[in-house]
Amino acid sequence: MSASTRTALVAALGVALLALAWALHARGDLLDHAGDYVLLAAGMLAVCAAGTSLLWRRASQRDVVIVLVVALAARAVLAFDAPTLSNDVYRFAWDGRVQAAGTNPYRYAPADEALRALRDGEVFPRLNRPRTRTLYPPANEVFYVAAHEAGGYSVRSVKLALLAIEAVVVALLLVLLRRARLSPGRVVLYAWQPLAIVEIAASGHSEPLLIVLTLAALLAWDARAQLTAGLALGAAALTKFAPALVAPFFFRTLRWRFAAAFAGIVALLYAPYLNAGTAALGSLSEYADEGFGAGPFRWLTVGAGLPEDPVRVLLLTALAGAALLAAYRPPRDLVEACRYTALLFAGALLAGHLVLPWYALWLLPLLCVAPVPALLWVTSTISVYYLTMTEELIAQDVASVVVWGPTIALLVYDAVRARRRPAQPRAEIVGAT
Repeated sequence: MSASTRTALVAALGVALLALAWALHARGDLLDHAGDYVLLAAGMLAVCAAGTSLLWRRASQRDVVIVLVVALAARAVLAFDAPTLSNDVYRFAWDGRVQAAGTNPYRYAPADEALRALRDGEVFPRLNRPRTRTLYPPANEVFYVAAHEAGGYSVRSVKLALLAIEAVVVALLLVLLRRARLSPGRVVLYAWQPLAIVEIAASGHSEPLLIVLTLAALLAWDARAQLTAGLALGAAALTKFAPALVAPFFFRTLRWRFAAAFAGIVALLYAPYLNAGTAALGSLSEYADEGFGAGPFRWLTVGAGLPEDPVRVLLLTALAGAALLAAYRPPRDLVEACRYTALLFAGALLAGHLVLPWYALWLLPLLCVAPVPALLWVTSTISVYYLTMTEELIAQDVASVVVWGPTIALLVYDAVRARRRPAQPRAEIVGAT
């Protein structure tokens, strides 16, 4: 295929993606039209897959510019819509307002009388769990107050701030691809994926914080920059805790300066919130009984009738074992480091009892560098869980099998194939000094 033909096809696909994004915008409340949403997202996914196949091995600068312009336009179509698939972003805006007023968000639930003066008619009535103190770790809370100070008290300001962070995600992903000597066109797998477009631009989920810090940490790991890697990964672990899973293999390579930086940023981020005492750890215990989107956890507890606590211990022990195995056989290069990270993040999802569709965003940029078929399946299908939320168009057990059944089968298949390949010599990993 000539370069000009490829560029023309990419442009045509971009037009199709924008038409589908506009159709989503026209639906209004996406949760009330969950069936339409999943069908339109499937169409966007097909466009993304076609673009990925065109640009996976080579792409001109013009191709990449078209991809990025279309990605920005698709997000702009949805960014000013009210979030309907989730109301989490209202809590983000509220937590920013509470902090701007000089109050620790871990001390009081939104419905507490101590915060009565901060209540409004736009954000406060739409808060989820108003009687529960905030769940989100400190790195998120720092971002929420920064978004409030920069853009004011509104859902729109939070969403725009998250889109700005996502722009940095895309920039870092392009740097990763260049450093790994891969086609920059692979960025289309992230930029055009409906999961990223909808869950960030429309719903305003905070996943870009985790992603941008994880990518920065991986680039620092590749450069053997111990302090930068420790700071980035420690901050990432205080957005959601999954990035802590890669700390063992980072430590194997980067050693004690990395560990000191990791511990230091964790302490620094927690410090402003310690006047809430143990409440600064968040309301995790209040979410422990919730279950949604799980695969193995649901199968073993609901399906097989096993007690939840032993199952939780079993799955978390397996996850910890995977993290230690990654440290025992650390990655040899940046591509392998991205693969390890994606697999460990997927392990966190497989071990979890609460797995929401936007959690799959943790995997998506990493798959641009190191594609794993099983994890591509997760990112492509996890939105079917929206069909279970309102009218229950399908049962949650059916969605669980659709998403996690093929995922586990493909992971097992890859593991068997890997064992049958001749062993490749591994360079000795020497800690940086």
